Amino acid sequence: MHVIVVQRTIEAPVDRVWEVITDLEGTGRQLPGATKIERVTGDGYAVGTVWRETRKLFGRENTEEMTVAEVEAPTRTVVVASSDGTDYRTEFLLASEGDATALTLTFSAVSQGSGLLRGLVERVLMPVGVAVTKKMIAADLAAIAKAAERN
Repeated sequence: MHVIVVQRTIEAPVDRVWEVITDLEGTGRQLPGATKIERVTGDGYAVGTVWRETRKLFGRENTEEMTVAEVEAPTRTVVVASSDGTDYRTEFLLASEGDATALTLTFSAVSQGSGLLRGLVERVLMPVGVAVTKKMIAADLAAIAKAAERN
């Protein structure tokens, strides 16, 4: 399992940050690297809501199907996805800091595959993948902060 945690203080109240995070279509258009957000099921933002998110990474577009797995409005949500034998989990945790919000994003990836070759490839590529993922998460949190602080 690989876990990445990134935190950012946003100069907006928790309710406003929650509104931005759960606005799939609106916020999705503002995320760096996200080229398309397509709702598959559900209205609003609730457990079971599914969407396809297309991002550009290493010059290639990749689409993942995302599912809302947990919601504790307005302080916590978990989104899951599976792709190519790996399960992904993203948890957003919002905590009030006076007039601001501490937003913590925890991203984890669990590979379901095994084998010597896969393990070797993961060990070799993992440092690059972690660095790229941290940078992407930080850019996403900056976009969320910009949207929340704007209003």
